[in-house]
Amino acid sequence: MTFQSNAPGSGGGGSSGVSSFNTRTGAVVATTGDYTAAEVTGAVRKSAGNIGDGSTNPITYTHSLGTTDITVAVFETASPLEMVMPTIAIVDTNDITLSFSVAPTSGQYRVVVTG
Repeated sequence: MTFQSNAPGSGGGGSSGVSSFNTRTGAVVATTGDYTAAEVTGAVRKSAGNIGDGSTNPITYTHSLGTTDITVAVFETASPLEMVMPTIAIVDTNDITLSFSVAPTSGQYRVVVTG
């Protein structure tokens, strides 16, 4: 994959933007087989949701990010929004399990997964 930049100081001409991509020049338009924006930029994606029902423990949370390279944060949904530290297990590329000492009440915690 080859990019040619026109950004000032890049040696590419002086205007902003991309002037060529994979040997295509002019107005560069994505075509079948090109990388996605996330692959090119390394963008981090996020999944978040409230968890807890008063009885389930551990809780399986499906984040659907398609990777095991994730970071997980869990915090209370009621003020003062304190972080909690459950035991976290990565099940596969789309699921984690969260184990608490006591089953969380309905919507007690918010889980945020980035990756």
